[in-house]
Amino acid sequence: MVAVALLAATALTASVAAAQTSTTPPATTPASTAPASTTLPTTALTRSTISVGGVVDPAYAGAAVGAQARIARANARGGVVGRQVVYVGTSSDAKTAISGVVPISAVVPAASPTLDTATLATSKVPFFGPADQAAWTGNTSGFGFAGAQVPKFSRLTSPAWGITMSALLGGATGKTIAVAAPPATDTGELARASLQAAGFSVSAVISVSPSPSPELSAIAPALAQQGPDGVVLLTDGATTGALASALAAQSYIGTVATTQDFYRPENPAIASGLTVLLPYAPPEQATAANKVLLADVEKFAPGTKVTAAVIAGYWSADEFVAALTKAGRRASAAKLAKTLRSFAYEVKGTVGPTTFPGAHAQPAPCGALVQSDGTAYFPAVGYRCGKPVKVKRSGAATSGTTTTTVVK
Repeated sequence: MVAVALLAATALTASVAAAQTSTTPPATTPASTAPASTTLPTTALTRSTISVGGVVDPAYAGAAVGAQARIARANARGGVVGRQVVYVGTSSDAKTAISGVVPISAVVPAASPTLDTATLATSKVPFFGPADQAAWTGNTSGFGFAGAQVPKFSRLTSPAWGITMSALLGGATGKTIAVAAPPATDTGELARASLQAAGFSVSAVISVSPSPSPELSAIAPALAQQGPDGVVLLTDGATTGALASALAAQSYIGTVATTQDFYRPENPAIASGLTVLLPYAPPEQATAANKVLLADVEKFAPGTKVTAAVIAGYWSADEFVAALTKAGRRASAAKLAKTLRSFAYEVKGTVGPTTFPGAHAQPAPCGALVQSDGTAYFPAVGYRCGKPVKVKRSGAATSGTTTTTVVK
C-alpha cells in the first residue's frame, strides 16, 4: 500500500495546479490528427466505406491518435465486415464535425469536457468516448465504452469502489472509510453505497466546497478521524490535491483514493502516494488486450506515450468497431442505429461488460486500482467486476441515511 505519508505535499499541489492549467500536449504525443487517407468519400456510408470523425478537446490530446491506431488495425485486416473505416479528421466541437464537407456516420472519439451532446443527439449521430462528463448521462446517442462515468442517483450503482478497496485492504470487515465529495452531487452517496455493500463502515459523506476554501484545513482531520483505514476523495483536482497534502502533513497513514482524473501516465507525480480507481484495466496491467493496444499505438504512431487520452480514444474506436461488426455486412445507418439500441460491449478482462441501454445512465460494474510512486504507476488491484449495488436513500444526499443491499 502506498501511504499518503509518502507524499511530498508541496510538490503534489504544484503538480496538480500545473496539470489543470496546461493544455499543451506532451511532446511524446503527436498533435496531428490528419486523416489516414487523403482520398475521402463524399458520403458517410458506401458499400465499401464508413466515415467517422473525432471531436477532441486539447485536454484530451492523443485521443484521436488512439482511435486511429485501432481503426488502422481493423483496416489492415480487410476492414470491418467488408467496409474500410475512413477517419476524416478531428474537430474541436460537435457542430463542426457533423456539418463538415465530408459527412460522417459517427463521432469517434468524442472526448471533450464541453462536448455538445445535445447537438449530436438532435442530429442522431452516435458518438463514442469515455463518457466522463455529466452531459453524457442519459443521452441515448452517446456510447461510453465503460458506461456513464458521472451517473445520477438511481436505484443501482457500480460496486467498483467497494470491490477494489476491499481487495486492496485485505477485506472490508472491521474497516472504516471516509468519503468526501462536492456539495449538491450524488457521487459521494453512490461511492458510499458501493463501499458499504462490500462491508466497510462508512459515515455520512463529508461535503467539500471547491478549493481554495478556508475549511480544508479543518476537513482533513475530520476525514482522518472518520476514515482511519482509508479516505475516498471525489472532489475536483485542486481540492483533492490540497486535501491529500493536508492529510500527509498530519502523517495520515491510511489509503487515500481518488478518481481517474489523477491517472496521468505522462505526469505520474500528480498522483504520488495516491490510489486511483480506473474504469478499465490500465496498460500497467498486462492483459492480452492491453498488449495489443500498446502494439497498435506504437505501429501507428511510433514513440507515442500512451496516456489516458490515447487509451480513451482507442477503446472508443474499438467499441465502434464492435457495434459495426454486430450490425453486419453492409449494414445501413438505420441497421447500425437499431443495433446500438440494445448493444453489449466487452473486452475480456480489460473493459466492460458495458450493456446498453442501461449504460447510458450507469457505469460498467468494474474497476481497477493503480498507485503512483511519483515516477510511474503500477497496478494495485487488477481489473475486476461485481454485481450492481442496490441503493435506497431516505432524505438528502448528505444526510448519511443511505442504505444498501447487493442485487441478487
